[in-house]
Amino acid sequence: MVAQVLSPDSPLSDDRGFLLQWGEVATSAGVEPIEGTEVNIEAIAAARPDVIIGNSFGRDAVTDEVYELLSEVAPTVVLDYSALSWQELAAILGPIVGQQSRATEVVDQFDDVVAELATDIDTSKPVVAAVISEQGVNVFTAESPQGQLLSAMGLDVVSPEGGQLEGEAGAATRSDVVSVSPELIPDTFGDATVLFVFAEQPAIDAALDQYPTLAATPAAAESRLVPLGVESFRLDRYSAELMAERVAAALAR
Repeated sequence: MVAQVLSPDSPLSDDRGFLLQWGEVATSAGVEPIEGTEVNIEAIAAARPDVIIGNSFGRDAVTDEVYELLSEVAPTVVLDYSALSWQELAAILGPIVGQQSRATEVVDQFDDVVAELATDIDTSKPVVAAVISEQGVNVFTAESPQGQLLSAMGLDVVSPEGGQLEGEAGAATRSDVVSVSPELIPDTFGDATVLFVFAEQPAIDAALDQYPTLAATPAAAESRLVPLGVESFRLDRYSAELMAERVAAALAR
């Protein structure tokens, strides 16, 4: 098995280029990395795959031309990862790779983990899940993978109206993330606990300096600003559990 990877030792990847949340699993399973920002057809063909799975967006997108070439190597499936939760991807890909029962089992196991983590958290206040950076304020709605996970934990997810964001290159407009004007943070966030997606504590400190309206929220005054880690931006099976664990630790009763 081979997988296209990020540059090694980036903020998101290990020394082989695998995403941090599943790098050890990939290495132990014998997955071989393919580096590069574009689809490396030669390297994929050399691996003699039984099936090829690609995505439809980003720098490594499988374009129509690339799809034709890959299809000559092996049956090729192209999905828009930005529009599907990992559970939906598992339901689609499980039968394709002959692992339908295993895919169902993994989803059920994850649901059990989330239910267990949710038993000890304080759900009395709503939550906002957002990427807050110098580029702006983008909030994940209740329909987003992050919002669905938080809802499964029994939390009330603030799902504001706002301008829909353009999808990643080649992807459709995202309806699960909306932009919020910084001056509307107090009205939009209210008394909610703010969960910072794709962030560690330094990013929160920077956001407080940049946005006085964020610093004026009850969440800031009461130290209810929670970093969910860099893994939380696009949720897979492993990053979703890490996010749930962070939420449970931060909101423990």
